Amino acid sequence: PLTNADGRNGIKGIGYDLVCPRDGYKHCSVVDAVFCHGHSKKATMFLSWVWGYTFMEVRTALSDWQSKNPGEHFLWWCYYCNNQFRMDTAQVSAAELVDTFGDQLRKVGRMLTLMDDALAPRYAKRLWCLFEIFVAEKDDIPVQA
Repeated sequence: PLTNADGRNGIKGIGYDLVCPRDGYKHCSVVDAVFCHGHSKKATMFLSWVWGYTFMEVRTALSDWQSKNPGEHFLWWCYYCNNQFRMDTAQVSAAELVDTFGDQLRKVGRMLTLMDDALAPRYAKRLWCLFEIFVAEKDDIPVQA
């Protein structure tokens, strides 16, 4: 991780220095940080995506999807929902990730796949994305692209 001159983590964001309501340790996810302010709700759609996408790719794709699917939608998006402070320090095992993603996908009950290219999507080359598709198919969870 990036560090400041004094050795502290150089990347601080929403949730930094706040106590995580899930495990009681310092630093929490973005969703946990904004929940008390009323800025998050129960997810209505699980977002399956690739970490390598740029912010602009994600923003454009979600904006296009929203225009075709009007109404209020609340995404379960790992970047915001998982505690990235724990991920950064390898405090989460692969087995825990499998449980977390599978359980969340089943709990939300609907999945949106975000693909960057119709002919050669990076999405189809990511094992994790294929795992999410597998869980959705196995548990008969509707998938939108």
